[in-house]
Amino acid sequence: MILAAFAATGSEHPFAGLSIKGYSVDSVFPSGFRSVRGKATIKVDNTSEYRKVSDIKATVYRDGRPFARGTCIDVAFLKGLNTYKLSGTVSLAEGVSVWTAIRAALSFRPSEYTVDVTLEMLHEDGTKETVKREDIPVTRFVKGR
Repeated sequence: MILAAFAATGSEHPFAGLSIKGYSVDSVFPSGFRSVRGKATIKVDNTSEYRKVSDIKATVYRDGRPFARGTCIDVAFLKGLNTYKLSGTVSLAEGVSVWTAIRAALSFRPSEYTVDVTLEMLHEDGTKETVKREDIPVTRFVKGR
C-alpha cells in the first residue's frame, strides 16, 4: 500500500523528485488471524532534497468499503539513487472476514480497489507537512483482469 502511494503520487508536490525505480516484496508473515507483517525493498531515485516520511497509514477500499488498513515504518530518503528496507503491518478492516479476503485474493480485480494514504513529511529545511491522498485507484500501479 505504501509503495502504491509513492507510485501514484510520485510526480506531485511534495513527492516531486522522488521516483521508485524498483521494488520487491521480501517477506510476508501472519501476525495474528487477521493481519500480516511484511518487508519490502525499494530503490528510490531522489533528485530533490532529503526527506523523512513518518506516521505512514493507508486504508484500502473494495467497492467503496474499508477492506484493510496498514502502517509502515518511518523512512528517510537521501538524495541520489538508494535502496531502502521497509516493513509494515496490514490488517483486515472491521467487518471483513478472513474468508472474504481469501475470496477477494482468488478473484482479484484491481478496478474494485482504491487506497487512501496519510503521512507526515519532514523536509531538509525543517518544515513539516501532512500529506493526504484519497481515492487512489489501484489500477494506477497494478495490472489485473
